[in-house]
Amino acid sequence: MIDCDSDKFYENDSGEQDENLLKTSDVLAKCSNYCVKDLNRAIGQLNLNTSQTLTHERDTIIQFSSYFLNIDGNATNFNNLLIELNRISHKFSVIGLAETNTDKPLKDLYQVPGYTGFYQTTMDEKPKGTGVALYVANHFNVEEIESLGYCTPDIESLFVRISQPSSTHSFISGVIYRPPNGNFDNFIKEFKNICNCLPSSGVHILGDYNVDLLKFTSSPRSGNHYAFEEAFIKAGFTPVISTPTHKRINCKPSCIDNILTNEIQKTILSGCISDQIGEHLPIFEFTNIILDNDHNKPKNVKLYDFSNENLKKFVAKLESDVTELHISNKFSEFTDLFGTALDYACKLDKPKVTKRDRATNPWITDSIIAAVEKKHEMKENWVNSISKKCPEGDTKLHQLFSDYRRTLKAVINFAKKSHSCNKISENIYDRKKTWQIINELRGKSIKPMKPSIVIDNKKITDRRIIANEFNKYFNSIASQLNESITNVELSGSRLPSFDDYLLPSNRKSIFLNDCSEAELLEIISDLDNNKSSDIPIRVIKKSAHVICPILSRYFNILMAEGTFPDVLKIGKVTPIFKKGNAEDVGNYRPVSTLPIFGKIFEKRYHNLEYYFPKIKAARLLPQHKSCKEFPEENPP
Repeated sequence: MIDCDSDKFYENDSGEQDENLLKTSDVLAKCSNYCVKDLNRAIGQLNLNTSQTLTHERDTIIQFSSYFLNIDGNATNFNNLLIELNRISHKFSVIGLAETNTDKPLKDLYQVPGYTGFYQTTMDEKPKGTGVALYVANHFNVEEIESLGYCTPDIESLFVRISQPSSTHSFISGVIYRPPNGNFDNFIKEFKNICNCLPSSGVHILGDYNVDLLKFTSSPRSGNHYAFEEAFIKAGFTPVISTPTHKRINCKPSCIDNILTNEIQKTILSGCISDQIGEHLPIFEFTNIILDNDHNKPKNVKLYDFSNENLKKFVAKLESDVTELHISNKFSEFTDLFGTALDYACKLDKPKVTKRDRATNPWITDSIIAAVEKKHEMKENWVNSISKKCPEGDTKLHQLFSDYRRTLKAVINFAKKSHSCNKISENIYDRKKTWQIINELRGKSIKPMKPSIVIDNKKITDRRIIANEFNKYFNSIASQLNESITNVELSGSRLPSFDDYLLPSNRKSIFLNDCSEAELLEIISDLDNNKSSDIPIRVIKKSAHVICPILSRYFNILMAEGTFPDVLKIGKVTPIFKKGNAEDVGNYRPVSTLPIFGKIFEKRYHNLEYYFPKIKAARLLPQHKSCKEFPEENPP
């Protein structure tokens, strides 16, 4: 496949074989054709299915993986792709596609759960055999490199720059498709231009090049395969696939799909997947990328399991701890105790791991997966019947396979559509939920923010810097608005202030009844479980009988003093993208998640309006023991 008699790429100055040649030979020799079961077994041996990142004493190893397929039309085969990905026990870092036949404005119709999709424009007036796409896992930061994107009759390409959150290290992944009817010389020229713009390491190019690297001629230094080999070798790239990737009945297998990398020494596994979707086999590569721990500190995320068993354990712990709690005006002592008990019972040391996450594609059932596996078996039985004497194979086996495949395709499409229709029917009276489902189908649902923000014309990925910039921006909105209307005149006079609408002050105008346990129980029982909160509402309700007596005593002390605890004033602000450039902080709006105990305290204040008619007479009796008066120096 690679001409070992060629130039200095294979030898160093001392005449010894280059380490890259030895590693290339090893990778290509180990490149195999895997069925899904064998691939899952190989992934398990590499420990790739349990974690995307391995941390060592001094370094962190990112396990980066690539998957590529000429899908031969999204409209026809995208559902099949989702099922095939679901069968594999590993979530690939990058998924590349060629011949999507899907233009850029329609990309949101084809979503891979857990990924961000990038599409290149398609060739005008070409309904088939055009379009490339890349899907990048959401836990990466990613940005498209528009200067490397091509869409011509000779080459189609799409490249992105990928990085880990809170890391300065980045690498590049791209997808290239060469239309077979294009001009090959123009393709080589554009391919070289792309390679010249890429860094010398950290690049992975997935593609269908329509150049058979298994082809040998009587003149080995001629032909398209040699020109292509020479181009990528001189650019420092090495292929990782050495087995046939395109198989058509009664045609010679060819290796026209490949993954090119300029860090072959980091490749740990590569190969093809024998379970075809179309005429092309999916190809894959696994790579270990080593980062310095000093520049790649993991994000501190707390994970919890609020199972019934854990919640029982939490309530028992809380009941035991509150007996030693001294009630005072320091509400933070209670929140600390509550948080400690919650961590003790429900906090996870590491994330829960399952073989497959069916929640992202619930329409892909076990029966559908079993049917797909049976389809592959039926095709294999038919292919095995092909021989020189019977070039078409067993006609009965072929007919059984064709009928089964056709029926299964209809079943898969029906399952996906039925799932969406059932979700809408279940929420027919909930307009908000219905539109949420519709937007998800349209690809317009709210997506997680990518920590890549432009600050002072520089692209920033550091989480702390970005958080501070958002904090600075959100805090400046009110002051900028005030400044913009300070000098505005209304009918020749200033704009009214809120002070103009207030009645004269009366320090004896508010009276507060003591807070009761029953009142708080009613407030908590009315909380909506589906509302966002710093602590799940379900947890609060499970522990209500324990915390209500404590909360009532705390709230009565705080109301008597006329204070609101500082710990309940701290909220979590999440930037939500609106529209426009996602790297501009001005295109985000803040959404605050406030402490649930603060909300309960506020609801208790709000409920006092029902008592006001009853206590009008009590205003004449300030000595009444149930009436509380706010100190003048600390009003509510």
